[in-house]
Amino acid sequence: MASMLPSAHLARSLAVLLLLGAACRPSDEYVGPLVPASGDGTAEIAVHVDRVAFDPGSGSPVVLLAEDGGSRVLPILIPVAAAHSIASEMSRITPMRPNTHDLAKSLLDRLEGRVERIVVTELRSGTFYAVIVVGVDGRQMQVDARPSDAIAIALRAKAPLFVLEAVFEQAGEDPEMDGEEVRADARAPAARQCATPPATAAGTRAPRATVCAACA
Repeated sequence: MASMLPSAHLARSLAVLLLLGAACRPSDEYVGPLVPASGDGTAEIAVHVDRVAFDPGSGSPVVLLAEDGGSRVLPILIPVAAAHSIASEMSRITPMRPNTHDLAKSLLDRLEGRVERIVVTELRSGTFYAVIVVGVDGRQMQVDARPSDAIAIALRAKAPLFVLEAVFEQAGEDPEMDGEEVRADARAPAARQCATPPATAAGTRAPRATVCAACA
């Protein structure tokens, strides 16, 4: 009977996958692509969170991922709660009670898991997708995640952020995006909610900060 029980390593790996899946899986249960190893547009471009702001057009929170050592910027509309979570971590503000991203990081630490990097892997039908690459017991696992959750967890884990070259090419760039910066203690007006933008023609650049992450 004892031989049928999973090993401690396997149990820990399964626990890490379950906790991250519960914290990060989108509502439509889509399982995103694994990070491609080669091919056109599959280079992972290092980025950092430039800032979190309110888009002046829609009033929705936007996280701006800026290319390290470059000029490209990827704007992604995100939910208000995620914007506050990211802004709090960037401002080094510790909440009175842990939020979902704090909890995910604490559980990873207890289970001896490590966030190695996060990658924004795809832009499809106006929705961004990402993966969290986790190391557990010498193995790498990739967990599908909303970009906002992946970014919030990566910041807490001090893990690097990447965007696939193909995503930059498809979404376009807008280094001049302006907007009111989100403070960790700010409250967004009631009208500032994530909304699906108008569809854009295939192959065209996305309008400034209008590519919605479907509440990424």
